[in-house]
Amino acid sequence: MALDGHIGPSKGEAAERERACFMEEWTHEALLLSAEEQDENYPMIEKLADYDVGSSFVGAEVEKLDDELADLQEALGDASLVSQFLQAIRRATREADEQEENLYFFGDQATAEEEAA
Repeated sequence: MALDGHIGPSKGEAAERERACFMEEWTHEALLLSAEEQDENYPMIEKLADYDVGSSFVGAEVEKLDDELADLQEALGDASLVSQFLQAIRRATREADEQEENLYFFGDQATAEEEAA
C-alpha cells in the first residue's frame, strides 16, 4: 500500500484528483528516520508519522512542509537515496503552493476504491 499525495482545495476534492506523489512504506520509514537523525525539529514532517491515517497540509503548512523537506534534503546531500526521493515530494508541495491549494496524503486510493466496489 502506498501513501498517496493529492492536491486540492479540500480533502474530498483532492481525493478525486490524480495523485501528485506517493510514498511506499519503506520510503516513508526512511524519510522519518532521516528526519529523526538530524538535530533539527521538523513538525510538518512529523505529521506524516502515521502511515495508515495519512496527513493534511493546509494553507501555510504546505510551504512549511516544503521548507522542512528542502532543509532535510540539503542536510542529507545529493547522494542520499532519501534526498533523491524528496525531490518528488517537493514537486508536489511546490505545485500545491503555486496553485494555492492544500496537500493531502491518503492510504492507497486504488485499494480503497476496490474495497468500496
